[in-house]
Amino acid sequence: MARVRVRFVADKKGIAACAVGPELRHAVHDIAASAMPYAELISPVDTGDYATSWEVVDTIVTDITPEYPMARVAAQLANTSEHATLVEVDTPNSPGHWVLSRVLDWIDVLGHSGWAP
Repeated sequence: MARVRVRFVADKKGIAACAVGPELRHAVHDIAASAMPYAELISPVDTGDYATSWEVVDTIVTDITPEYPMARVAAQLANTSEHATLVEVDTPNSPGHWVLSRVLDWIDVLGHSGWAP
């Protein structure tokens, strides 16, 4: 039986187009949006508008790694409450709730389980 050697040459322009394309943009947005109900669920309710101030912000990032400085789509699950930082992180007056960190852990677990939005 003859051996076949295949040489793969990456289409860098095609990969760059996919990295900012509408299909990936929608998929990334959907993942962040699907995490929003969980973020709202675990948000402390005694912190004013924090639990109701979640939104998905679609963006483009270019600085993920120095070796691959290509533009890529991203979606940020953000809390727009004026006191979000005070709720998230520990302060001398109160413990942090670390909601964003817990949501990232939740997404990671679901991703390893084969879940998709």
